[in-house]
Amino acid sequence: MKETGTKINEIQSDIPGIILLSHGPLASGLLGTMEMVLGTVENVTALELEEGDHTEEYRKRIAEIAEAMPEKSVFLMDIFGGKSFQPGNTVFPGEQQRNKSGIRNESGNADGSGECKTE
Repeated sequence: MKETGTKINEIQSDIPGIILLSHGPLASGLLGTMEMVLGTVENVTALELEEGDHTEEYRKRIAEIAEAMPEKSVFLMDIFGGKSFQPGNTVFPGEQQRNKSGIRNESGNADGSGECKTE
């Protein structure tokens, strides 16, 4: 598991955060692009699920980061329903799922409906 971006002890309580979750380096790549365009970004953390990682450890780390983030923070995940999505989805089930979205939209709608559009 690789983690980049804002550390828990650096989180600012007055700025909603972004937690980027992905298979492999997509999350840190997106964070790197944000920093290239915007400079240093606050309250953005990238957490990557790497081959051989245990999903329970990944879920626990997601929960720790999410608990430290202020209200109205969001999760951005690479694939709706994928291995990096499932642990994040169990951290805050139910009502708080509205704060989750997809980084990309090939496998379903970013609103979490999971409906695939085919041509």
